[in-house]
Amino acid sequence: MTESPANQPAEPADAAETVEVTERDIVFNCPHCSGELVVDNEGAGMTFNCPHCGGRVTVPHVPSAGSMEPAGQPEGEASANEPADAAQHTGAARLPSGKSDARAFDFAGQSDEDITRRVEELRNQLKENQSQTTEMRGHLNRAVIEMNRYQLKLQKLQDRGGEIERELSAAKAHLEGKGNAG
Repeated sequence: MTESPANQPAEPADAAETVEVTERDIVFNCPHCSGELVVDNEGAGMTFNCPHCGGRVTVPHVPSAGSMEPAGQPEGEASANEPADAAQHTGAARLPSGKSDARAFDFAGQSDEDITRRVEELRNQLKENQSQTTEMRGHLNRAVIEMNRYQLKLQKLQDRGGEIERELSAAKAHLEGKGNAG
């Protein structure tokens, strides 16, 4: 991770919108809104509010300590709702979401009124989804800014510690020089 100077702005929200998933992560979907969640495996069993919908979510436990694959799924096989090579590249435990991406939408037996109502419902859901996406980007951007502030504070503390160590060494050298001379 690189350090950002104080006068340089934090990265834009859209640059921070992807989260790097590692082998230490559990990837699963919220049971309320199906939003994808990523939590370090040490958080297994922990309960928190979903950042997408606010519902209470308990982080599932990884199926087995030796395997990072979801239970009931042969090792190396990706589930239907994730890219075929995602689990292999990251090593993260990906738990099935219970939904399929290949969903058929058949409106043949429905009235125009029902379809129009559904269209309005979907538009509202899309607006809500976009609103939540914007909110999450804002949270991520604020977190990046806060992280940059902490990195700057840490750098200042390290610089100060170096100065103190140099002065301490100079003081010790001076005292040792006096002790040898006298």
